[in-house]
Amino acid sequence: MKLTDAKINDLQAKDEEYRVKCTKAPGLSIKVMPSGRKSFIVDGRIKGGRTRRFTIGTHPSLSASDAREKAQHLMSMMQRGEDPKEVRLERDAIKAMQSKTLATTFKEFLSVRNLKPKTVKDYQGTLNTVFAAWLNKPINKITRKDVTDLFVDTRDNRGQATAVKAFRILSAIINFAKADDVGGVRLLTENPVDVLKEKRVDRKVRQRDRYLDETEIEKLMQFDLVERTFHQKPTHGVSDQGMNYVMLVLFTGMRKGEVANLKWEDVDFKKKTIVARNTKNGSDHYVPMSKMIQWKLETQKKVSDLKGSAWVFPRRLGDGPMTEPKSQLARICKATGIKFRLHDLRRTFATHATRAGTSYELIQKALNHKSGSVTNSYIIGNIDMMRPVFDTVFLAYSKMYLDDEDYERLLDPEGSHEIIE
Repeated sequence: MKLTDAKINDLQAKDEEYRVKCTKAPGLSIKVMPSGRKSFIVDGRIKGGRTRRFTIGTHPSLSASDAREKAQHLMSMMQRGEDPKEVRLERDAIKAMQSKTLATTFKEFLSVRNLKPKTVKDYQGTLNTVFAAWLNKPINKITRKDVTDLFVDTRDNRGQATAVKAFRILSAIINFAKADDVGGVRLLTENPVDVLKEKRVDRKVRQRDRYLDETEIEKLMQFDLVERTFHQKPTHGVSDQGMNYVMLVLFTGMRKGEVANLKWEDVDFKKKTIVARNTKNGSDHYVPMSKMIQWKLETQKKVSDLKGSAWVFPRRLGDGPMTEPKSQLARICKATGIKFRLHDLRRTFATHATRAGTSYELIQKALNHKSGSVTNSYIIGNIDMMRPVFDTVFLAYSKMYLDDEDYERLLDPEGSHEIIE
């Protein structure tokens, strides 16, 4: 019979469910449950494919005429070879994808990218400060104007470097979202951060070029080897560990995190090498010991052994490596009158290695800069090739600190060690 609202109302519940087909709309029927609930059902076959059954609504919430219209739409789709279920799932997926917020997309970004914990923390801090107001905003609703306005606001109130870094991170997250598609339909077809490039917005960050000159290196070594060591009542508050850490960065050129995360199992006093694991460029970094590096590590071993730690620079409380010694660095700067950052010491290493005649390629390897050269893979086997770089820097620094007579004694292998001690 033709299903109408009146006829459906007359249908009575029975002990078992039953169905009544509609003669006006092929595939449509009404199912009556023992409870009295009445549901519209559509049965059909996809052209050249499988059968499908859909519950499209309940009566009287859905009228008979509306049910016939929905049934005709579904049957037409199946006759065209379309699967209404797949179409619905695809539509829902597109809707869900289009409602993804910046926070949700960032979470997915982190789950896929293999980022170091420090990088993750840095990214999270940036999003929670610069993009706090956008976290719950659908990512496809971030406009080019939004980007331009917030970049300018961030630059003017937080600084150029912060703005450049923040929008570099945002661009990476949006590029990640651009790769998503449902059935060939992409959530995003452009990255709104590109507007900064197209408008030629200045995104240059002045590179720091600070390094310690000869006088400053002399002051730092004088403080470490004389004033700090022999002062009877020190008031500077600089610890042995804090000083050893700073001097290792100065004499190795290693990144601050590479030094902080050293383990004693990666220090070989016999072969006179140390190995930094899990470095920024993903490779192990082998560093030969100069005399000063060896002496500092031997000194630090005594400090570390007091805690029985596996870490070269253990944290003060609990197990694990220490974090960046900001308070110790501040005390060293105050005691010496030299204002510097830890990364300035890495730059100092490179600068004085260059001035001493070391080639650019060797300095690159000594600093563990990433390079596409296949020769990088042979650095472990050619560790002795790197040793002169670190010895050269040691001698260059020593010449700034020692008088001519002591420096000549340093060049004598038999007398070199007692100069340090």
